[in-house]
Amino acid sequence: MKKILPSLILLCSLVGSAQDFWTEVSYFPEQVFAPKQISIVDANVVWIYGYNGWSPGTTAQQWLRTTDGGTTWTQGNFTLGNTDLQVSALHAVSETVAYASANTTIPSISGGIWMTSDAGATWTRQPNCFNGAESFANFVHLWNATDGIAIGDPNQGYLEIYRTQNAGENWVRVPSANIAVPLDGETGYTSLYEIRYNSIWFGTNKGRIFKSDDLGENWHVIQSPLPDFDSSTSKGRFAFKNQNEGLLIDGNWNQHKSTDAGNTWNIENTPTGNARNGNIAFIPETPNAYFSWGEELLMGILGASYTTDNGLSWIDLNETDLRPLNVTTAEFKSNTVGFCFGYYHFTGPNGLFFFRLGEDTFRRFLSTNDQLLTTKLSVVPNPATDFVRIEGKNIKSVNVFDISGKKVLSENYSISDAVTLKLSQLQKGIYIAKVSDGSNTTETVKIIKN
Repeated sequence: MKKILPSLILLCSLVGSAQDFWTEVSYFPEQVFAPKQISIVDANVVWIYGYNGWSPGTTAQQWLRTTDGGTTWTQGNFTLGNTDLQVSALHAVSETVAYASANTTIPSISGGIWMTSDAGATWTRQPNCFNGAESFANFVHLWNATDGIAIGDPNQGYLEIYRTQNAGENWVRVPSANIAVPLDGETGYTSLYEIRYNSIWFGTNKGRIFKSDDLGENWHVIQSPLPDFDSSTSKGRFAFKNQNEGLLIDGNWNQHKSTDAGNTWNIENTPTGNARNGNIAFIPETPNAYFSWGEELLMGILGASYTTDNGLSWIDLNETDLRPLNVTTAEFKSNTVGFCFGYYHFTGPNGLFFFRLGEDTFRRFLSTNDQLLTTKLSVVPNPATDFVRIEGKNIKSVNVFDISGKKVLSENYSISDAVTLKLSQLQKGIYIAKVSDGSNTTETVKIIKN
């Protein structure tokens, strides 16, 4: 484990390098680190996994961790007990706790799930999961400090899926009766999954999407519009903004929308602007904002785009930012907490930069109508310590969610135009309150707890 010093990460002045959408934080010179996945804990704590350079043939895998939003980094190796093991995914829970899935093609070496509880200094293999010679763990995810899931390819005739309810002390395989039967030769992908609240989706090489709405206990399967999500002839990525609504963009820039949790997809022929075909992510705490990166349709130019109207129109950051980026990987925690790696579009990949969302970027995510909606509610004081007073019209209930989407508070009221919400039981942080009226119309508002 080592601390990366300013001689390796060159902290750049925000003057002259600030982005309209992204703000530059740190710089990784060529051969220092090639990122594969970003895992965000909060605005300050971020974990990365990747390689110790991007030269051809490089296989040594490493992790990076920051506790100050990317200004300084700690770097270390995945010490999994065998150098033939290759990490497939990383999920961080806190400043000190993270989980990694790993595999190898050598039959005598078992892959599985590893956990660190000492900020990456040591990694311990989790018990009772992925012990077979045919096991292949695609990814691991924890909804909170205790409840998690690990997804693998089929083994013994059905998908190898494990759940934990005690932070990985024990993993229990989901029985075959709870999972749709895989097709012959069907496998998953290490980076093709989506989590929204208690729901999880992941795609396969047969173009199918497996879906669970109960933290992975029961599963059904959906056929997407694609025969495969990541082959030489068929590619696509999807993202969901809630448990029902999502977008899918395929390798030919066709945009598909679902309003029934992915059970059916309708192609959209009228979107305007340049959506990208590399990847797509929903931006939490926004009504309808998605971010896409990759190539654009007409000339195949790399870059990134975003939409604030659920994919009806896309804004090309190559056209709006003073120094547009080719984004290589991105992740969002909320409408104010998001990070990406990339390089400046017109300079080429002479090293990678790490960026966070610009301070005013979240304003882009609100369309005119969305801004009008937020003015219907008054929340004072905000930020608050013990309570807030919410004023509106015919308020019947308030449900409060943390930035991971977990419901942390729920209150019902006799219909009133003003209610008081106690916050004393909540930790400091940013929350989203969904306020419903007597006709079950819902509006959302951000609450900051000091």
